[in-house]
Parts: sequence; C-alpha cells; structure tokens
Amino acid sequence: MNQPFRFFIEYLCRWLPSSVETGLVKIGNPGPESPVFMTCNFSLTVRRLKRVLQGIDCYLLIAPSKGINVWCASAGHELNEHGVISVLKTSGIDDLVQNKVLIAPQLCAPGVDTKAVKEATGWSMTFGPVNMEHIPPFLDAGREKTDWMRSANFPFGFRMEMLLSMNFLYWLVIALILAVFKLSWIPGFTLIFWTMASFTYVLFPWIPGGTGWMKSFCVCILFLVILLLLALTEPSQIYIFFWLMMGAILTSMLVGFDLAGIVGPYRSDAVKFLHGIGIKDMGGLGKFSDESMNPIQADFESCIGCKTCIDVCPCNVYAFDREQKKAILQNEDLCFSCGACVKQCPASCLSLK
Repeated sequence: MNQPFRFFIEYLCRWLPSSVETGLVKIGNPGPESPVFMTCNFSLTVRRLKRVLQGIDCYLLIAPSKGINVWCASAGHELNEHGVISVLKTSGIDDLVQNKVLIAPQLCAPGVDTKAVKEATGWSMTFGPVNMEHIPPFLDAGREKTDWMRSANFPFGFRMEMLLSMNFLYWLVIALILAVFKLSWIPGFTLIFWTMASFTYVLFPWIPGGTGWMKSFCVCILFLVILLLLALTEPSQIYIFFWLMMGAILTSMLVGFDLAGIVGPYRSDAVKFLHGIGIKDMGGLGKFSDESMNPIQADFESCIGCKTCIDVCPCNVYAFDREQKKAILQNEDLCFSCGACVKQCPASCLSLK
C-alpha cells in the first residue's frame, strides 16, 4: 500500500471503533527463545506495531486498554497491571517460551505495576523504546536503549498526524455552525483555521511559550497583525476582517486547548484548566489527580542505583552519578509529572507529593 493511501486509511480509522481483541498474536515463526512484546488494544497501534515487527520472529500480547492508545490509557489507568496479568495468564504464552521476560512499551510505565505482574505471573517486564520504529535497533543492541530511544521526541510526522486528527472535528463543528448563518463565511474561516493550526503544529518546538495556549497565542498575535495590516489596505471591507480576526482568536483557543499534551512532553493545559476550576473526574474521559499537577520529589539517599528512573523517563530528567552510583536530577524543569519513575522505582525514593 502506498504511503499517502495508507495514511488516509489509518486516519479514517481514528473515527471508527478503535479496539481490537486482546490475546496472543504470532509474528513470523517464533520459538521458545523468541522475544515477547506487549501493547494495548488500540487498533491503529496494533496495525503499526505488526508492520514494524515484520521480519522478526516473535510473540505479541495485546492487553486490554478500552481501545485507547498506550500513553493515554496508561495515564488514565485503563492500561494497568491487571490487564497485563490477565492476558499473560489466559493467552497460553507460558507454554510457548522459556525466557519469561515481557518487552512492554515504555510509555505504559506510568500505569503498569511491574512488581505486581512479577508476583502474580513470574514474568519480568522490561521497557522497550518510546517509538516502535526503534524496536529493531533496540533488539540489535541487546535490548539496550540510547537516550534517543527513551525520549518522547514528537517529530514532524507525528505532529502532522495529530494536526489532522485533533483539529478536524473542531473545524467541522464551527463550519457547520457558520453554514447555518452564512455560507460565505466558511472559506475565510477555513483558511484562517488551517493556516494557523498548521503553522502552530509545524513550528511548535520553536514558537515561544512554555504551554500550548501560550504558543497558540503567539501565533494568534502574528496573524492578527497580518489581518490588521490587510484591513488598513481595504477600509471598506473592515467588517470582513473583523470577523476573520474573531475567527483567528477562536482558532487560537481551540488549537491550543490541549496542544501541550498532544504534541509535546509538557503538562496538559486542558488538565491544568479543569483541575484549577475543581473538575477532577470526567468519567470515561479521564480523572485528574492532585499528584499529576505536582513536581517530582526525590530522596536519593535511598537510591539503589538501578537506573529504572532513567530507563522510563521520556524527557531525560535523570542522569546517573557514577561516583555515588545513584541517580540525580539533571533536567528537573522538563518533568511534567507523568509518574512513570514514581510507579517503577523499586526503592520508593520518588514521589509527586
């Protein structure tokens, strides 16, 4: 399948039922020594992972996550140790392999208690790279990860995918509302919306601002200046430019609403906003704990030097002090309280209190 067509099909699948059956999948001709991978039952993830694993004789366990992607399901406690234990016990994988080590996606670390999995099943868990495309070099390196493999980098291709999937519904709702009043407003709003959204997503890493809303606000200011200059050249059409400016402001609010949590390893503006006004539970959409808004707290006196925090952190917050043989905080300001290190630290020396 050619790349544009495949991308189009995968994009459409975002609007369709997104879960697949849990259980065991054999890829290639796996044997007793073959690696065992685990992922969630989000259909898009499963399809892409199968494609990446082609040519590797392995087993793939699909754990329940209510059809939600790995990181969101893990953060929302839909992908957890109970689901992993269940699929390990019911899949029959125990009878197929000798080395009971489960390679899990790194981004499930905030939600899966590996100690509980070990106690209940006898299976150890290790975390693979953040991006599934790095699995082949990860295996070639003896299952050792580089800093790049651990990092949530949100590259250009990912940002473009999220640009469409996260903003299409916003645009469609506003366009339908405008159609009720005046069809001629839709082309202008469409041009403003997608130009601003594309500009924001493409240049996200370089736009000033530490939050998604701030970055989209900077883009909004730029576009308002451009529209103002155009309005001065056509004073008779000032009312048209007024509505376009309103459209630019609305676009900025919509595009930036959860931008930080979508295309960057930052605290979600949406979660901060809802938490700030006292909304901590939105049912199936998510729960926002007090801990998720707090900075990391470390007591490295009890650190045992296992490097687990380094292995699971998607932002390279930690480093290893070879003299003291303990972890240290090297980029504390990059921490956005995902909780992966807290969940996985065997010495319990990390917290979000």
